[in-house]
Amino acid sequence: MTITIGGGPGAFLPVMRTTPGEFLLGLMGPASAATMVFLALFLYAMIIRRYGRLFSSRVFLICILVIGVIFYPLTMGLTAFHPYDLGYRGLALPALMLVLVAIGWVTRVSDIPCWVGLAVLLFLLDADSSRNLWDYLICPLDVVFAAGDLIVVTL
Repeated sequence: MTITIGGGPGAFLPVMRTTPGEFLLGLMGPASAATMVFLALFLYAMIIRRYGRLFSSRVFLICILVIGVIFYPLTMGLTAFHPYDLGYRGLALPALMLVLVAIGWVTRVSDIPCWVGLAVLLFLLDADSSRNLWDYLICPLDVVFAAGDLIVVTL
């Protein structure tokens, strides 16, 4: 608890030419909607004192993992197709988001519609100053969190 209380203000203390908060933001970029859902579910677990229990649905974790495994290798230039461009225009990414909401509805989990709805809201509010919808939906760190949670759940 004391690390958390001391770590918050510590993110704004200048170290050399930047603060640790600015360094991490520059390294990872702004938080995506999936990151915010992960954080909200973690804080919920902390508030009700249910540590060690998974609050993200497995379907949510699998969706993030599948999107990340397909999306991020393709953005590295392995093929001529570049899926990051779909976030700027077209109907492919909104169609994928509609499929994600349908998966959440069919499986009766609430975190997938919250994730997609939050991404759309952040995009419409231009919260990240990015015009790419992918930036609001998912980030590479989310894929790592989802893989870690799935590994912990299966062990």
